[in-house]
Amino acid sequence: MAQLGQEQSLKKQFTVWFRKNEKLFWVCLLVFVCFSFGMTGVMEMVIGDPGRDAVFACDGRYYTDYDWRQINSWLNDIAAISPRLSFRQLVVGSQRADDNQGRDLVTDVLPTFLAAAAEANRLGIRVSPTRIYAVVKDLYRNHAAVEKLRKDPTYRSMSEEQQEVRFREILDATPWSLDGYHAWIRERGYAVPDFEYALGMLLKVDSLRDFHLSAGVTSTRDLYSAYVRENRTVTLQIARLDAEGVLGSLSRTATDEELRDHYAKNKENFFRPHRVRFSYLKAPLSHFESQVTPSEEDLLKEYRQVRVRKYLKDPLEQPPALDYPLTPEEAAQADAAYYKPFEEVKDEIRAEIVKREGRAQSRALATQLARLMNPPPPPPMPAGAADPPEPPAPKTPQEIAAERPFLQFGETESFGKDDAEKVLGELYAAGQVNLWLKNIAEDKPLTAPQTFLSSPDGTALFLVCTVIGEKERQLPFEECKDEVAKAVNLAAAFEAAAKKAGDALLRLREGAALAEALPEAHIEVCGPYAFADCANTQLLANPYQYLQYNMTREQVLQFAVKYGTIAPGGETLERDVEREIVKQLFIELPPEDRFLPLPLEDKAKSRWYVVRIQDQTLPDAGGFTEEKRTELRERFDVERRIGRLLGDWPSYLREMFREHITLTARARA
Repeated sequence: MAQLGQEQSLKKQFTVWFRKNEKLFWVCLLVFVCFSFGMTGVMEMVIGDPGRDAVFACDGRYYTDYDWRQINSWLNDIAAISPRLSFRQLVVGSQRADDNQGRDLVTDVLPTFLAAAAEANRLGIRVSPTRIYAVVKDLYRNHAAVEKLRKDPTYRSMSEEQQEVRFREILDATPWSLDGYHAWIRERGYAVPDFEYALGMLLKVDSLRDFHLSAGVTSTRDLYSAYVRENRTVTLQIARLDAEGVLGSLSRTATDEELRDHYAKNKENFFRPHRVRFSYLKAPLSHFESQVTPSEEDLLKEYRQVRVRKYLKDPLEQPPALDYPLTPEEAAQADAAYYKPFEEVKDEIRAEIVKREGRAQSRALATQLARLMNPPPPPPMPAGAADPPEPPAPKTPQEIAAERPFLQFGETESFGKDDAEKVLGELYAAGQVNLWLKNIAEDKPLTAPQTFLSSPDGTALFLVCTVIGEKERQLPFEECKDEVAKAVNLAAAFEAAAKKAGDALLRLREGAALAEALPEAHIEVCGPYAFADCANTQLLANPYQYLQYNMTREQVLQFAVKYGTIAPGGETLERDVEREIVKQLFIELPPEDRFLPLPLEDKAKSRWYVVRIQDQTLPDAGGFTEEKRTELRERFDVERRIGRLLGDWPSYLREMFREHITLTARARA
């Protein structure tokens, strides 16, 4: 009873206390609830998903859109100050967007750049504060000198040499100031630690690239082999083994059942594709150009119209825009300073006008001829008026050609896409042929263009008169039985020729002569050839694309792998075969080898080639001087640099992207 009374007393005391402090209790409760809501964001940052707002992660560190924009702005600003430090040039072309990866992320260079920086950290590549300080100092002084030079009123009138001399004078006189550097960075809207952090990452990635590209050392033996290959003259024996020539040696003929089986498995090879044929009127362009005789006044007028676009002395130096007129003497001085002289380019301008006006005359003639072949209907006459005159009868292309001796009438054979260039020759116009074939496939009417088309070399013009098209169709077995038999026999002969070519190489290694090793082949003696004869400017790719790798066009033209032309017996080889011969002969094949290591396959013409060096004249060993050795080593280094930038370096970056970068679900959504 005593315990029960005690519990009731405590409950009564709490009730009394609560009633006295009820307002304070509710205020405290409200404050607690508000604080709980306010802590939601903080708690989520502490224990929530850190990748919720991220678009990608690099080695576990998440980057949001804000981080992306901020780092991009730092790096782009450094590139704007000094193009040498462009982070885009370090990783350009390194990523391709895959079908299963979202938005524009993978095509952006920033994630790849950060992956390369992470790999540099993993390899222990460090950039000392001393180096960052030296680069910062150069950036600040160069930027200040450029700004002062641009403010010089005589800047635009200086030559390039004078600008360089003046820039060096200003640069030497520009002092380095730590306070000035800090103020300069703050003016650009950045904090100094952020700027130096981005600069440090750039220098790390640049060091990683140099480390990657400098791998590999060329030995003296390799240099001497290259010296011999590029300075020897060789005479080749090229044995051409045609599969069709081996057909007669095949002892068995395919049965009808085998032919039908081959036809059933390769139906797509036995069909008649879309085909076109047309009639035309051809005229030489020189006929129209001979009727154009521009006067001196016409030439001068054309020069003044196009000189800003075509005849600036320096395309990067545009004449300043003035808001006041110049005197004749001042105008003449300005013209002499910015533009090439009229007399120097007068012949070029005359040729351009003659060509343009000749084309205009040809278009006018094409319209006239089209109206003669297809006269327009007479205009409608008002009610009660006399009957309109009868329209002239249409003229045939043959009649038009008879009236105008400079026109020549002709008709083409039927042709498809594959044989169009061979059938048409100088009449081949790829765009028009493809349009006709496309219209046939889509069941659209074929129309003749109402203007003269030009030959590939531009010397002849032709006007299409009538066009006739044929739809593609599958050839039935009976209609193409001979083609099927030829395909079956040719495939067997191609395999037999491959075996004969391989056996011939084995016999060559044993010392046999080429004629004995491959008696069925047609052997041509070609040469003598030297590296200079076979090298030309047909590079692996457009040389201008190398400019983004800080390689000059001259370096590319000089050092990139070149391929040439070898034409045995007056017959030009297929491009792939001829390239392989030249590449192995003058780049890869050791000087002591007398024949290419493998027979060369030409599927287009069902042929095999075996190439042997019949005779060669080696260069004097005394010419392999230390100067020549240094030249070859430097060239090999540049070739290696080009090759790695085009292949290995982007592949390496893609591997780093896969290893270090993780795309978040938000980026892939």
